[in-house]
Amino acid sequence: MKNMYLTAVLGLLILAGCSNNSDYEGPDTPGNKAEIWATISEPLSRVNGTTWAVGDCIGVSVTNGDKGSTNVQYQYSGDMNQPFIATGERNDIYIKGNGTVELTAYHPYTGNSGIMTNLSLTTSSEMQEPAKQSAIDCMFAQATTTRENPKINFQFTHQMSLLNLDFKYSDGSLPGKVSYTLKGIIIKGSFDTTTGIAVPNEEAGKENINREVASSMISSLILFPQTMEEIEVEVVADGILYQQKIENMELEATTIHSYTATMEVDGSGITISKNGVADWKPGTGGEINSTPDHPSTDTSAGVSNWGSTGNSQDIKSESAEE
Repeated sequence: MKNMYLTAVLGLLILAGCSNNSDYEGPDTPGNKAEIWATISEPLSRVNGTTWAVGDCIGVSVTNGDKGSTNVQYQYSGDMNQPFIATGERNDIYIKGNGTVELTAYHPYTGNSGIMTNLSLTTSSEMQEPAKQSAIDCMFAQATTTRENPKINFQFTHQMSLLNLDFKYSDGSLPGKVSYTLKGIIIKGSFDTTTGIAVPNEEAGKENINREVASSMISSLILFPQTMEEIEVEVVADGILYQQKIENMELEATTIHSYTATMEVDGSGITISKNGVADWKPGTGGEINSTPDHPSTDTSAGVSNWGSTGNSQDIKSESAEE
């Protein structure tokens, strides 16, 4: 009788040990190999308007999993039948046990397989080049799966804040050349690859971002979520310098803030209006005081809400030399 009880207890222990990915340490890998798919929040998936690029890497982990299923690097192959492939030999994640398995994924990949590591980032002027922005485009996703259906489709969302600036003249034409400087931005911080939270490093201080705008006259900046009581903006459009102050600007995570600067053709003033957006969640605008160097202007503004294409709020600047 004692042997029967002992056998039953051992059977229960074995079943408990196989219930998830964290306790198995045997020489063979039971379960079914995970098939990794991933999409990015729509309708615009990246700042530069593209989806995944061949060679993009993500880190995938089983929640509370063992080292073999923690921070495993998967690379985008471009093959629609098998888009993400584990790098290296025998690095695939296998779904074990009989219950539901939770997983997380993040981008861009950092560290080594088996160890979760926070990612240190700098959103400097250099990193705002379109070809380099994917390296600071922090994204995160969660998913669940089972051994019977190990196909995993991660739905990634952007975890940083996006600032869009659009420049044009009042007659619809585009300036020949525009550059600008944002003063007082925290550009250093970290991305927690376990939780997907991006945090600015306030102790690192505030710095400037300098950009020349492309011929499309649209500029996009990926920034750490942060609240600024006041930042200074210098815009040079075809040789005319405009100096602005943006007050109470709150850049929230997963949020887009869009502004269109419409300059009068005769140089008499500038109108800054809010644009609607469709992807990242709505955000809030701030107070803007604009003072071009030539001519001098006075500007007032209210708080704008992003998230729809209608009900835009204009921030108008009229010349004081009337």
